[in-house]
Amino acid sequence: MRIAFLTQQFPHTRMGGIGAYTVSAAAALAAADVDAHIFTFTLPDDVRAKLPTLAPRVRVHEVADLAQRVAAGTLAAELSAAIQIGGDVTYRLAMAALLSDAALAAHAAMPFDVIEAPEYEALGVPLALRLANMAGGAAGEKWPALVTHLHSGSAINRRGNNLPTTAGDLAVDALELAAIQLADAVCAPSEAVVRETRVGLPFERAVEVIPLAVQREGAEGYTPPPANGPIVFVGRLERLKGADVLIHAANAFLSRCAEARIVIIGPDSPTAPANSGFQSMQQWMKSKLDAALHGRVEFTGELPPSEVSRYERAGSFVVVPSLFESFSLVAAGALAQGRPVIVSSGIGTTEVVGDAGMTFARGDAAALADAMEKLWGDAELLAELSKRAYARARERFDPAVVVPKRLAFYERVAAAAQGFDAATMDRRLAGIPAPFAGALVRPLVSLTEHLAGIRTGATLTPGQRLLEIMERLKKANGAPAQVLLYGAGRHSARVLAEKHLWESQGHRVVGFVDDAPRWNSGGAHLGLPVQTGSKILAQAIARQTLCPVVLSSDTFEDQFWEKTASLRGAGVRVLRLYGK
Repeated sequence: MRIAFLTQQFPHTRMGGIGAYTVSAAAALAAADVDAHIFTFTLPDDVRAKLPTLAPRVRVHEVADLAQRVAAGTLAAELSAAIQIGGDVTYRLAMAALLSDAALAAHAAMPFDVIEAPEYEALGVPLALRLANMAGGAAGEKWPALVTHLHSGSAINRRGNNLPTTAGDLAVDALELAAIQLADAVCAPSEAVVRETRVGLPFERAVEVIPLAVQREGAEGYTPPPANGPIVFVGRLERLKGADVLIHAANAFLSRCAEARIVIIGPDSPTAPANSGFQSMQQWMKSKLDAALHGRVEFTGELPPSEVSRYERAGSFVVVPSLFESFSLVAAGALAQGRPVIVSSGIGTTEVVGDAGMTFARGDAAALADAMEKLWGDAELLAELSKRAYARARERFDPAVVVPKRLAFYERVAAAAQGFDAATMDRRLAGIPAPFAGALVRPLVSLTEHLAGIRTGATLTPGQRLLEIMERLKKANGAPAQVLLYGAGRHSARVLAEKHLWESQGHRVVGFVDDAPRWNSGGAHLGLPVQTGSKILAQAIARQTLCPVVLSSDTFEDQFWEKTASLRGAGVRVLRLYGK
């Protein structure tokens, strides 16, 4: 079979569980002699060099995003800016369309049997519409089956992080619901994610539940956990992952178990509780940890998979206190190494762990502390659960078990796929409730007004925000502005997709500041040089004249502001794109 996956996320480049799943699933299929392909946006050179080991035997197709197309002159910057007038929903549709077009071009050269996309960010919607438009093509034409895989959609993430739902969010939800309704088939890794998805996105169609395949770790065979190893948490530090529950439980558990330690692995996020005085969840967690316990809790930040595995093997057990997980690859990987998992009740990971761990009442920090204390203090129970974990991973999640199930599902769906016409598409979309569909009207009208030359000024795109900043700098200095953007990633790429707005006025973005390790030796992003904050700081201390730095992210702006404190202290002007 020929299988293609669409994903914006990709390990070590654009973080998220969808990227990890996609690479893992494609690699497992490729190992079973499936012709597996991944369509994603352009990767950094260091990640591209790792592909032979990261995704062996998988063909990875890199697609230029909007900013790259503007930079290359293949997309008019004015059109890219118009897309963003509609906000997240039209921007996501455009990015999804780019991946869909690349997949269909490859399909025309050598047909795919199945193309799979996540419901998150609605990557399959443009593809479904294109397939409907192709109906009635040449006799004998091969139709790919379109599969939507449920992960954790936008509505689930908002609920988990206690965020309100805006009109723009509802429009994104409508697209994700359309991705479910338009697909030839829908699959999911757990029953829990199906239930949770139906809460926010009302749909009735059947869903095939197939666990994820987890590669075996530790070829040397089973090794029992150390009796006094650290307790390990792996995940993004956010409310959805139970970060607040974990730190409250840590205070109680560590005070009662004097020899215990906790290692917290994962990137920070701007999801600290409202009105706490923090945006950084990591800083908030540290502020809540009893002062006497700081030396027994280690925050490592995000680590590569090999390092995560090393910490898990050295640990006694793993905790997954998430408020929701569709299927935790972290938990499954821990089981594969013979490490029990303590998990919240009623989430997808509860199904993963089964009898190879312990559960506690979701969101209950005291219950988590009690479970940790019990497993820490009971060597016999730890040993028994460890053996069950090792066996369960091999019985349920080994690629030799899971891949045949996934292939059988794909084969059934591919055999039934005949393409569909506009009438079928209408029937599939009829199940979308009016409030969802209606939420799409406002962004689409805004985009259309802009294309017609009507400037309402109701909302500011990222590029328009940057233009306003540059115009203020020009007024103050008497010359067109030159700035650096902080962050050489997807947020800056979105801003640069509108570069004509300021370049037409003589302004320039001249480079990036980014503290990720890959930039320690310099490099370029979108054709512009990247420097680390430490290098900029050294230049400031040496009294060199430096451009103002503009923070390019909305979601991480406060964290970036804190990271640039030393630059501001050295006299570098740092400006917020979204905040005050």
